[in-house]
Amino acid sequence: MMESAEPPFWFIWLAFGWVAFVILASVIYRARASKPIFPKVPENAVYLERWASGPFAANCLLVWVSNDTLSVVPRFPFNLMFLPEIYRLEQTIVRNSIRAVKRTRVSTNNVQIEYGSVGKVLKLRVRNPEALIASLGNMQRP
Repeated sequence: MMESAEPPFWFIWLAFGWVAFVILASVIYRARASKPIFPKVPENAVYLERWASGPFAANCLLVWVSNDTLSVVPRFPFNLMFLPEIYRLEQTIVRNSIRAVKRTRVSTNNVQIEYGSVGKVLKLRVRNPEALIASLGNMQRP
């Protein structure tokens, strides 16, 4: 029988160092791109959900509706390590581009928002879907 060899001690520090490097690189990227590390909800928000879910994100999204936008942003620390960029978790949808907002009966998502000229779809799970739909109701185009 062959005995399994333990990895060298420095290997563990290399792994921690790599994770720290990726976190630092994502913080620098967010700072240069003017993206917040600790997102703040604007005072003029007419709807706010602090623990929403979406594709690839469970209970870690901030969702708010302001006068002219719908914003979806991951909370700290889920906005680090380039997760929002990889999984497209950070979105700001302009009022004029929202085509439809509807309630769905799927267990993982309960609101579906269609936007853009090519019909992109954003699916979210929020605690109060009726309030989100009502706040976006005046944003729908016929």
